[in-house]
Amino acid sequence: MKKMIAVILLFAMSACFCACGDDGVVVMQPPINGVDGSGNSHGTSDMEQAGGAATAVSESSTPDTESVPPEEMTVPTETTIPAETGPVEEKPAGQYMEELAARYWADEKGGGHIREIELENGERKTVCIDNRGYITATIEPDEKALSGVYGGIYVTETDSCIRIRSASDGSVIFEEATDENTKAYLFDEPFYDGYVLYMVNKKETYNGVTYEIGFVNNKGQWVMEMNSNAKLFDYIEDGGTLSYFEDLRYCGADMLIFACEDYTNRLFHIINNTVLTVVAPEDEYFMGRLHDELLFENGKSKPLYIEAYPPVEAILHADGSYELIPNTPYDDVPILGMFDGKYFDANTNTTYYLRADSAYTFEEAKVYVTDNTGRIIKTYTNFRIKSDGFMGNGTAPIMITNQEGTDYYTLIGTDGEFLFEPIKVNHLRVYDYETGMSLIADYGEVSGQLAVYNGRGELLFELPEDVRLYEDSMRNGVLRYVVEEEFAKYEEYYFAP
Repeated sequence: MKKMIAVILLFAMSACFCACGDDGVVVMQPPINGVDGSGNSHGTSDMEQAGGAATAVSESSTPDTESVPPEEMTVPTETTIPAETGPVEEKPAGQYMEELAARYWADEKGGGHIREIELENGERKTVCIDNRGYITATIEPDEKALSGVYGGIYVTETDSCIRIRSASDGSVIFEEATDENTKAYLFDEPFYDGYVLYMVNKKETYNGVTYEIGFVNNKGQWVMEMNSNAKLFDYIEDGGTLSYFEDLRYCGADMLIFACEDYTNRLFHIINNTVLTVVAPEDEYFMGRLHDELLFENGKSKPLYIEAYPPVEAILHADGSYELIPNTPYDDVPILGMFDGKYFDANTNTTYYLRADSAYTFEEAKVYVTDNTGRIIKTYTNFRIKSDGFMGNGTAPIMITNQEGTDYYTLIGTDGEFLFEPIKVNHLRVYDYETGMSLIADYGEVSGQLAVYNGRGELLFELPEDVRLYEDSMRNGVLRYVVEEEFAKYEEYYFAP
């Protein structure tokens, strides 16, 4: 059954309202201003165009229309956010937003998120919300959230300590004091392999300066306790400072990558306390790309571009060695799509591209699916194709324009074959590569009509007219859109199949 919830955006209103959505009865809570963890209001650009608005968060129900006749449906009673949060026996306390909205805003699929809210009494709170839409914890005013919710935890700090908290109830699972000589540094989100942060302690005596370093995972456990004999200290030049450690980056396979004064990159293995030196190909810019892009998956990296002729790419292995693979997929033909529009299959060390010849006539137009060896897998002729190239799941959404100027939409796989019969549309608005959901604008015969299709080309949902969308309208398999009902009055909806 399709799920939908609505959030009514009202201009200068403070009372509660009831509204009925397409799929169920909606009960409005007292207005709450929703602001993300950075303090920015979500959907600000659209609301500013309307002259500003306050937000009210709704709680909706999706009745079982088969067992309850429409005339017998009753409107639930109004609800408010409880003053205190925490689990209760039958229902989690502090409901803030419904499940689809919570899933949309989640920092990772299936996770929760940190959000700053304003209650009806004007009080502002930073809270943790789970993927069902319930407040699970409140962050105290003297504490600051440093991360989103990943792997069931989030990180906070005060003036004197760093904490890792459980997202399920806000309990502290790790706490360590910090000061000017003891610093905590977070790894990149989403905390790959569970590595969350590392601590560095500086000790200075008349005899010189020494350091300790330790690493903590998302269970609040020390992977390496504070250690003054970590081998990476051997590569710190004389006079090194505490800020040097800000450049350590986790790159997978229990390793950090760090740059040295001799312009080389080295890999520090946290578990084994060993250091590997990466021998670079003959490319003066490769080391910079390596430091910024390296991430091991199953013991090897994705291909890294090397400035060479003929073109090649390097796959780095966790033992510090690398292998070169060709990168000659019709080099004189442009790649379609953002971020090179390519897809790497780690199982076969094959990179797939969608490339297009520029041509003035349809007869000359050609689009190719190729791989990194230059092999042509599929050739399309006699129509033009627009695409952002291959996505992370190995499919590419494409718009086909025939000789009559009519547009069609479909998905293709790495073999170049259509995943479903092309659908007549005007243009593609949003594509979610994780779920294969596509938002199509001006589809069929109705100008201005929008619709959502799944990865099999099946119609899931037709959107109403006068819809406003966001750059990130699809996240975590949920579509977010806004409908203008009248001047300065909006309804914000979330949809998932």
